[in-house]
Amino acid sequence: MATNNTVRRRRRSKAYYRRKRIRQIKVYGGAIIILLIALNLFWWLSSRGMLEEGKIANQVYVDGVYVSGMTKGEASEALEAHLKDVGRARVNIESSQGDYTSKLSEFGIKPLDTDVEQMVEEAYNLGRKGLPITRYFRLRKAKKKGYNFQVAYSIDANKADGVFSAMEESLGNAPVNASLMVVNGEVKIHPGKEGYAVKRDESVEALNELIGADWDKEDLTLSVETETSEPEITEKLLGECTDVLGSYKTYCGVDNSGRVQNVKNGAALMDGTILMPGEEFSGDAAMRPYTEENGFTNAGSYESGEIVETMGGGICQVSSTLYNAVLYAELEVTERCNHSMLVDYVEPSRDAAIADDVKDFKFRNSTAYPIIISAGVENGYCYFTIYGKETRDKNREIDFESEVLGEEDYGVTYKASEDYSVGTMTTVSGGKEGASARLWKVVKVNGKETERVQVNESDYLPRNSVVIVGVKMSDGAIASGLISAVQTQDEDKIRQAIETVLE
Repeated sequence: MATNNTVRRRRRSKAYYRRKRIRQIKVYGGAIIILLIALNLFWWLSSRGMLEEGKIANQVYVDGVYVSGMTKGEASEALEAHLKDVGRARVNIESSQGDYTSKLSEFGIKPLDTDVEQMVEEAYNLGRKGLPITRYFRLRKAKKKGYNFQVAYSIDANKADGVFSAMEESLGNAPVNASLMVVNGEVKIHPGKEGYAVKRDESVEALNELIGADWDKEDLTLSVETETSEPEITEKLLGECTDVLGSYKTYCGVDNSGRVQNVKNGAALMDGTILMPGEEFSGDAAMRPYTEENGFTNAGSYESGEIVETMGGGICQVSSTLYNAVLYAELEVTERCNHSMLVDYVEPSRDAAIADDVKDFKFRNSTAYPIIISAGVENGYCYFTIYGKETRDKNREIDFESEVLGEEDYGVTYKASEDYSVGTMTTVSGGKEGASARLWKVVKVNGKETERVQVNESDYLPRNSVVIVGVKMSDGAIASGLISAVQTQDEDKIRQAIETVLE
């Protein structure tokens, strides 16, 4: 049986050990605090210089690019250059139909789930964010072994589709659409043929795997599978679309002028175009570029209220003729602009101008079947015919009426010329009235008008006639006083100045 002294010793022993453990905790805790302080001090001393200067810490890489000692801006420039280098890597595409070579930039390669700004921010924050102990060990690891922020890449599926389409065409494996031609008024259909297409989804997935985080940035070899591909436009489909939906023609002349050449060329560039249901057509896009290499030349066109020589002058007659054919086909017009001044080849409000990326003529195939554009120039006339499947009531007719709402007289613009002698006043360009007009669509069923709808409304500026005033004197001198009179644009003052010079 334990005595009281023994119990007291046991009690003292428990208290003793409890106090001992508390002393140990304090000692260890103090040691940890001291260690943390030391680590923070070490981190501060070892990295403060570079970090305080707003630069990235030592031995830091982003996708293998050394960015240490760089500011954010410098690192961004270095990584942008790196991404361009990455895009230069070649992709050798192998298939059972043949091989093809492209570049990763053509696939639209880009960093996966990040961008240059985010990558730079991560590198910059190394040693700047997080707990001090964490910052210390990350900086220490970077200093000893280097710290690389790995980047995985991905490609743009839409751009990859373009590369594979180019491959199919290059190898002669792409399906060929059926086409339609009009010869002497007779519609002829040329059958298409099936081809081979790269399996898109599988190929994109395979390439994304190749350019993952472990990619060494070297050239790649991509093996792709192909499958039989039918043409989008078949002979059977076109066989249903030989009805004339709308047609129109305008007179352009039979001479060999630059303007006629441009009209012929513009019509030829549109001839044979096939639009599937819902597709939009741009007259400007169909004819560009307006260069000699593309068949165009200089000819007169409207610019700032005057007729001037421009490359492709006359193309607006092409788009205007097409506009009227589209109206008769009752297709959806999505963009149409009138000219700044009246034109001679169509009535007011029946024109459609194209100019300097500002004006365009666009329409959409709003039918449920393909439509085909037939165009050309014959016997001095520019013509357009739109073929498709006729679904409208046979007893229904449409026509269009131009209504002039008001007119504005034109004036005269006088221009001084040193190529003409004093006393000469020659009209080199006739004037044309300005007008406001609107176009009506008139619908008749069984010969009786049932509907009249306004199609558009247009405003045209007057076009002044241009009169050249000679300012060259008999002795070769220039009549400065007459030039001043011409600048007033007052005919009476100009004639008085001429009389004064000739006296």
